[in-house]
Order: sequence, then C-alpha cells, then structure tokens
Amino acid sequence: MQNDEKTNNKKTSISQAISDEEIGEFGDEHGLDEYWEQTYPVEFEVDLHSQKRKEETVSE
Repeated sequence: MQNDEKTNNKKTSISQAISDEEIGEFGDEHGLDEYWEQTYPVEFEVDLHSQKRKEETVSE
C-alpha cells in the first residue's frame, strides 16, 4: 500500500495503519485470533498462466 494521493491516506480496517511498515509492525505485535470476529469470507481468482512475466537479469 503506497502512502500517496491515490490512496488518500486510507487506514486499513483492523490495524488502522496507512503504510506497509505500519501494517507489518501491527502483524508482528498481534495475532489473527485477536481479530477473527472482524474478518469475513472473500473469493478471488488467481491466473497461474498469465502471459506477463518479469524478466530476471543475472549479473556475474
């Protein structure tokens, strides 16, 4: 999550964090069991056959 105009500094619903660093710190200090009642099921698809691939460079 970038902290810029596009995100409007929106806070995450559970951690109230606005940066990746803050989300990480929250995760280090808390367990999912503390917030389980605030979660909800979601569905999403993952395309494992995507044609876009990141090219890797190898330096010797």
